[in-house]
Amino acid sequence: MEYSKLANNFSAISLADDARLCSESEHYSTTRFLELSMASIVAFAGVIGNIILLYVLLSKKDSSAKPTLYPAALALFDCLLCIVYILMFGLDAIIHYSKSYFLFVIYNYYIKEVYFLSKLIQISIPYMLIFGNIERLIWTFGRIKNKILINTQSKRGRKWTLSLTIIFCIIARSPIYFGFKMVDYEECNNVMRSKALEPTEWFLNGYGGFDLYAFIILQTFFPFFVLLFLNFVIIHRMSRKSLLTANQTSFIPTGKLDSNEISITRKVSSCSNNLSVTLTLKRKNSFTNLKMDTQMRNAVITMTIVVASYLLSNSLHLILTMLEQTNSKILKNDEDPSMASLFHTYFSDLVSFVYMFTSAARILIYYICNPVIRKDLQQFFKAICHMGKSEKIEPVTAV
Repeated sequence: MEYSKLANNFSAISLADDARLCSESEHYSTTRFLELSMASIVAFAGVIGNIILLYVLLSKKDSSAKPTLYPAALALFDCLLCIVYILMFGLDAIIHYSKSYFLFVIYNYYIKEVYFLSKLIQISIPYMLIFGNIERLIWTFGRIKNKILINTQSKRGRKWTLSLTIIFCIIARSPIYFGFKMVDYEECNNVMRSKALEPTEWFLNGYGGFDLYAFIILQTFFPFFVLLFLNFVIIHRMSRKSLLTANQTSFIPTGKLDSNEISITRKVSSCSNNLSVTLTLKRKNSFTNLKMDTQMRNAVITMTIVVASYLLSNSLHLILTMLEQTNSKILKNDEDPSMASLFHTYFSDLVSFVYMFTSAARILIYYICNPVIRKDLQQFFKAICHMGKSEKIEPVTAV
């Protein structure tokens, strides 16, 4: 099978190289070509959307100095994932449908590096989500006294954390790069199956099993439980603070409080005929005031949806990987063992599309669920529409 699948690990090769005249392959039809072409258009839109989102996040200038480094890194990885999808799926579909040998040569020239990049992105994304959720959690605490957390939440600390995480991910996935090689099938009479990226013998016999466990632990289960725990704690603290704010509501004369310190709801008292005013006390410069609660609630909802989309794609990925590692019969073509079954082909396409779509749709998730980002994006598009004018419009608020 050619390694044009974004979401799957390698397939175990059951036959020796000298026992096969051609590389493994998969079914290409007009329907599949159209599906992959439309998906590539979605991926291209995702590239543009994530570039815009990255610009907006990096351009934020606000007195509250809300962190945007991890969301910006996530937008960058999402953009790269969409580009990888186009290079691995879009071009691969064009090659096999048009039978273009020129594109086939170009594809095999870069596929090893792009395949490694896809694996690097896949393992990096969950940790960007984890760091983003940690910042949301610290946000609920307000001021923190722990020196380690204080250092990690500084501008320099975030950059170091991001850099060390990427280095760790590169080291963890480096065997993927060195464990694959381009194999030539000179005796194959089908030029489209004369080259393929395949795992080396040492990778299959030595590292393959470890890679599976590393994927399950580092990319699936560990991020899943950490993200689940962080979101549970964040939502729990938000609920407690909302309850605390509600308990501070009382009936007092309006003349004794400044208009900036109260929110007013008029209602007729059930105990008398007098008009009473419900006043909700709000503490200034506090993480529990109504405005801050709304901002954080929107940020948490946005991050929760992003996390859910990641878990969906990774769950499908895990199912496919387990089927491949067990060499399931439903993945093989009964007539030609070197051809992938229709189920394997379309399920792999589904896994890859879900991975790509969750990244491409990230800007829509922010726009729909986070009014702060929505306002920033609206200002960005207004600035684009008035490009000829000298005025410069900057994002107003932070995440």
